[in-house]
Amino acid sequence: MESTVKHVLLVEDNPAHARLIRAHLEDFIGLTIEWVQRGEEAIDYLSGQGNWQERRLPDLILLDLKLPGMHGPEVLHWLKTEDRLRRIPVVVLTTSHDSADMDEAYAQGANSYLIKSADFSSMQEMLHNAVAFWCEWNQLPRMESKPD
Repeated sequence: MESTVKHVLLVEDNPAHARLIRAHLEDFIGLTIEWVQRGEEAIDYLSGQGNWQERRLPDLILLDLKLPGMHGPEVLHWLKTEDRLRRIPVVVLTTSHDSADMDEAYAQGANSYLIKSADFSSMQEMLHNAVAFWCEWNQLPRMESKPD
């Protein structure tokens, strides 16, 4: 399946979940996935700090809520206050069924809130449909890359 989005940033602290998510998305031709494990790493990545100076901005962010250190809602808040980054779609991908977590995610600017399924095929279908929506069907304005 051809994807118009070429780059996804996965912010996920659990290596097993990250491997599974990446495996679910491997049928998207040309889709690259960068993985970071902490909120602070996501901010470094998005701001081009540290090891991420030569990074490409993602076309989509898959963000876990329950991260060590800086949590997902804090990353969302920071991201949505940055002019050159706030249009990047953010899909929250979490195990939390808590309505307060969902309310907070949307209040901070999440574009979607998906609950991880323990069922392999359900999880695969959900991820496939979510990425297909953001990568193939949804139209976003072109993001201009402005110097920092």
